[in-house]
Formats: sequence, structure tokens, C-alpha cells
Amino acid sequence: MKYATEVLDLLGTYPKRDFRMMEIVNYILGDNKNRQDRESARKAVTRVLQAMENGGSLIRIAPIHERGGYATYRLKSYAIPDDAPGEDRIASVLGDLSPEALARIRAHAKSQKLSDPYHAFMKQKTRSAGRGIGFELTFAEWWEFWQDHYHLRGSGPNDLCMGRYGDTGPYAVGNIYLTTIRGNMADYVGSAKKEADVASLTSRRRAELIAMAEAVANRPPPQYTYEQVQAMLKLGIPFELRAT
Repeated sequence: MKYATEVLDLLGTYPKRDFRMMEIVNYILGDNKNRQDRESARKAVTRVLQAMENGGSLIRIAPIHERGGYATYRLKSYAIPDDAPGEDRIASVLGDLSPEALARIRAHAKSQKLSDPYHAFMKQKTRSAGRGIGFELTFAEWWEFWQDHYHLRGSGPNDLCMGRYGDTGPYAVGNIYLTTIRGNMADYVGSAKKEADVASLTSRRRAELIAMAEAVANRPPPQYTYEQVQAMLKLGIPFELRAT
């Protein structure tokens, strides 16, 4: 879904903040003031937010006033129930790590000019939820995995990332391993999941072609569009073209 990654990145970095639609669009487009581009982005972001709300990972706060107001959006807390006792709320996210230890980890990363580890953890957790992948790691478990290699974590082909065995199952202790972005892609290419994804994509594309061809099955020629002609050629469906 278009702009899903950007929306998850923004909301995941600031999981307790409310965002207006305008702020999300500005984050995605930057200084682009083109009205058509902004309207297109707004519609795409709306679809992403609706999907997240339907999936239970987003809270939409309606405007106070029906006229002149605006809705805001915030990630729903899927790890810390609002009515949970203080200690339970902390443990559900940090695991056996104390808040003081977390503060020291964040301060050290900042002194090394590295990204905030807690924000990186929350961003991965949020993006996993958006992709429909389980995330069962506490911050303590996540940091134990990363602490010796955190400075090598990134998005380049030779940077390190967290992979899942067979590219299936949740991010959980026992199902994760350290690899490069390039290595993770190579593992996916040779996995059973890739074969299943390709088969699903092929089936979906064929269904789309069939639906396109069926849409004109009762139309007299030459009322076929170029796309419909291509669909029927690929499917081997006989048809007739006549000059107008």
C-alpha cells in the first residue's frame, strides 16, 4: 500500500504523539507544494490510516467540532494497557531491563551519534504490526540481540538487520538471526515463503486478467480497450476486432 512505510516510520518514531493529516502529508512530501500531489498523497495516507484503524493498531480521535476541526491519529498501545499497574506497564515493554538502564543505553547511543535504540525498537514493532508480522520481543531481548552490533544496523545492502528463519513466524527469541540486508534478501529469494508469495501473486494477476476480460465479454467489437486486448491475448481468449 502506497506510503504505508512512511506512515509507520513517522508514527512508530513518536508512538505517544497525535498527528494531524496535514502533518503526515508534510512529512511524506516535504517541501512539495503541488496541490495535485498533496491531494493524491492525502488520499493514499487516508487508505493507510483506515487499514491500520481496521486492524486495531491505530486510534482516530475525532474533531471536537464538526465544522472547522480536524481529526488526529495515534498508534494504539498494543504492549502497555492503559489501566495496567505501573510496574506491569514497564515490564511489558522493557522486560527485565530497568528504566534507569534504558536511560543509560539511550544516552550512550546519543553520545555516539547513533539513532535512539528505544525509538528504533518501537519503529520495528510498529512496522511489523503494519505488515501483519508478530513481534514478541521485549526491549531487553531486542537490545541483547543488537547491543554489540547496533552501530552497524542500517538500511544499506551491507548494513546489518534482524532476519527471521525461513522468513516466517514472529520476531521472537529463537526465530531471529543477524544478517545483512543483502543476505536477508538472498535468504528470502530461496525460501518457501518466496515461492508461496510468487504463486499468490501469479494467481491474483490471472484473476485480474480474467475479470478484465469478462467485463467486456458481452460487448460487441471494437469496444475493447488496449488493456483488455492484452488481457485476452495473454489468456488465449478468442476475440474479433472490426474497424469502426
